[in-house]
Amino acid sequence: MNDIGLGEATTFYRRQKSAEARYYSSAAESKDAAAEENSLLMRQDDSASHTELNLQLTVHNVKKKPRKPSTKWTVYNAKVNLAALLNDPRPGRRQPDFFTKTWGVGWDYLDLSPSPDIPDIQLEHFKRYRKSVLPRLVKHHANMTSTPNNKVPIDAFPPLYTRAHDKASEDIGKVPSIFHSPSFNLSDIQVFQTVFPWYDIESSKPQSKKLHQEKLSHYLDIIEVQIARQVALKSDAFFHIMSSHEELQSRLGGATSSIAVLRDKMKELNVSLVNEPLKMLVTRRKKQRLQMVTRKLKLMATLHQTQPTVQQLLSSSDYVGALDIISTAQEVLAKELTGIRSFKHLGSQLLELEKAINVIIGNEFNAFITKDLNRPLDDGDEAIDEDKLTAVFMGLLRQQSINFISICREECFATIKAIVKQSVISYVSAADTGTSESTSVADQMRFLNFNKWLLLMEDIFKNLLIIISRVKSLTDIMKMLSLEAAGVSSTEALDEADQEPNGVLPKATDASEGQTIITEMLAHKICRELREMLIKICEHANERASKVINARSKDMFIEKLSSHDFFSLMSSVERFAKSCDQLCTSRISTNSVRGCLQGYSIRFINKFHEERKNKLSLLLDNERWRAGEIPRNLQALVTHCELCEQLTSVPDETIIVEAGPPLYHLLISNQHFVIVGTAVSLLMMILEYCTCVEDLPKSAPDILTKFIELLKLFNSRSAQLVLGAGALQLVGLKTISAKNLALLQRSLEMIIHYLPLIRQQFIVYLAESKAVLLRHLDSVVDEYKQHARVVRDKLREIAAGMIHSCVNQWEIRPPMPSLCFRTLCKQMKKYHEAICDVIEPTQLQQLFRDVNAMLKSKLKDRLMALGITILTGPQQGLIMSDIAYFTENVSTLQSGQTKSTITLSLTLNDIIISK
Repeated sequence: MNDIGLGEATTFYRRQKSAEARYYSSAAESKDAAAEENSLLMRQDDSASHTELNLQLTVHNVKKKPRKPSTKWTVYNAKVNLAALLNDPRPGRRQPDFFTKTWGVGWDYLDLSPSPDIPDIQLEHFKRYRKSVLPRLVKHHANMTSTPNNKVPIDAFPPLYTRAHDKASEDIGKVPSIFHSPSFNLSDIQVFQTVFPWYDIESSKPQSKKLHQEKLSHYLDIIEVQIARQVALKSDAFFHIMSSHEELQSRLGGATSSIAVLRDKMKELNVSLVNEPLKMLVTRRKKQRLQMVTRKLKLMATLHQTQPTVQQLLSSSDYVGALDIISTAQEVLAKELTGIRSFKHLGSQLLELEKAINVIIGNEFNAFITKDLNRPLDDGDEAIDEDKLTAVFMGLLRQQSINFISICREECFATIKAIVKQSVISYVSAADTGTSESTSVADQMRFLNFNKWLLLMEDIFKNLLIIISRVKSLTDIMKMLSLEAAGVSSTEALDEADQEPNGVLPKATDASEGQTIITEMLAHKICRELREMLIKICEHANERASKVINARSKDMFIEKLSSHDFFSLMSSVERFAKSCDQLCTSRISTNSVRGCLQGYSIRFINKFHEERKNKLSLLLDNERWRAGEIPRNLQALVTHCELCEQLTSVPDETIIVEAGPPLYHLLISNQHFVIVGTAVSLLMMILEYCTCVEDLPKSAPDILTKFIELLKLFNSRSAQLVLGAGALQLVGLKTISAKNLALLQRSLEMIIHYLPLIRQQFIVYLAESKAVLLRHLDSVVDEYKQHARVVRDKLREIAAGMIHSCVNQWEIRPPMPSLCFRTLCKQMKKYHEAICDVIEPTQLQQLFRDVNAMLKSKLKDRLMALGITILTGPQQGLIMSDIAYFTENVSTLQSGQTKSTITLSLTLNDIIISK
């Protein structure tokens, strides 16, 4: 064992294990091969076995390529629907002629060609395989016979190292385990009794004792042998360690001597260089502590004078300085002088003093705002004491709070309410309405006429603007102070704070830098809140003014105003609203007096329209369709409108109205219009609508809609009364005469004449989105023109009826002129007298030309009815006599306006029918 080293034993052991593994592996392979050959031999005996048949097919297919089919077979080549046959739910009832009955008689006799994908397998394909496998099968049977039961001896190559190792393990195993225990100690009684069983030794013979001693000696020898073996294995490492230990011991000796020398030198350096500087550092630290104590004492002395200093600053209204001193004292007390018993109550005293200063600042601010807003109204808009406001406001900013804004807003609201109430009381008391003292101020205000009430509203608006201007001045000063307190250049950032509230404020320059009281964010918030406060105050002022208007609007007061008075009120309100918008730099959207009056303007327009609509309906129902009288002031107003090219119902001071009786025709653009009385009133209404749209330009769409409705009412209602003969029942007319039709035609033409001018006047005040309303006005113009054409046709029909009734009774025989022509001439004179003073001369000439043409046509028809185609001498003279009589009578007719004669051309040739 000693001759074989530990490494050599390990190598030998590995080689032995590898040889055993190879041996067992070859034996297992031989066993598997023998089993395989035996199984193959059994398969060879059964030539009909399916497994051998498949093997032969595989070998054949590898050695021989399959033949290629001429055409590729697919499922479409199948002739039988096998799935349908197999899935028949009635298998017991299948008939033998099922396929022939379904697919025809020739189906059973079809030949199926073999599949080209299946090779043709013969018995010769397996003979070659059997011949090649047979020698190996014989050899396999021989091997199986030489090794019965297919067992291989496992210990054919026994491992040497394993046996040696097992022997050594058996020797060590003979030593009892108690000797290997780490807690082995013979001083322990149990261990000692186990090693030396005394009871056994005392009772035994001397040979037993000697045997026990030899057993222990044998154990010792086994352990020594194992120790010697282990020492032999580790001898090289042991000698290497011993040599290294000697070298290490020599080096440690040298290091020890060097350390001793170094320590001696460090002692010399400590004495010469370290001890004295350390004494200097201790002295310096002592000095610093003494200086700290001195500074603490000075701070204590300063804090002792805090309250007298604060009182002195408060007496000079320096609230910011007082609050700064208190804040500094609290900070020093909390950081520098913590734990000093003499200042135990100073913190609470400073806190109470700060609260008292905050209360004083709030009271001072309230008093200043109240005094500034309630001073006389003629005292200007600027703040009365800007220095006082600066001191108080900077104190408020030092509190880092914006509650003062709500206080200022409430004070402004109270002032606005008091100003409005005082204005109403002063005007009501000066007017002496004659009401009892118990009557409320609002009820007394309702007794004021429009002029006094309008003066009251203007005074209220003026006073409110003064209050808002003062608030504007205060907010501007507070904004400037806020920006300065934040270290921002106020001259550049004042407008930016209003216009760009979310922007970054510019930095301060030189003087203001480093002296900030509030942050830029808080300054921006204060500026935004002040701006919103000003807007709220303007809205409240608008709300109070709206309440005054609402209180006066009871009993339909505003709706009953004239358009001129309503426009005066609207103008005053608009001026006030614009001034409010300019002061607060934004348009007031909520609680606006402009919006309040806009609602009243809608009701005013509705009331204005309803009154005129009802009046027009009443006039039309009572109209007798006679020529109406034209007031001279209306003629003067129409002439003035022509010169100004603008329609208005308000007379100008420069208009001169001639004295005299009323006129019977209206002169417009050198045309005489004889119209009915209702048309005169309608013309005045048209002028009033045009004046209303000038006074209320924002309500132009509503006014235009109402105006179109009024025009349609006159057009439709006049057609019903005249053309529809409704006037016969309403006013008791016997018939609708030609004069009635002529008056209606001229009334329509007069309105048609003014509609283009009205369109131009409305289009100025209409927005682009509302310009579509002009299409409705254009459609009204077309309706009026169509109505006028219908009336003219109706006049022609009256003349045609007279001609028809006379000519149908005409006979060519003496006496001459005939009775028919004499009757026709009389009717034409009456017809002319009825319309000559109404219709325009050119239209009258055209009307009689149409009458002449109708007469020619009727005379031709009458001659044809009498069967006269060739006139003889006496007939020709009789006809010429009637024609001359008619022409002579018509030539005496004149136009009622220009006195011009009516000329007609009617000759014998016009009525003779040639053969």
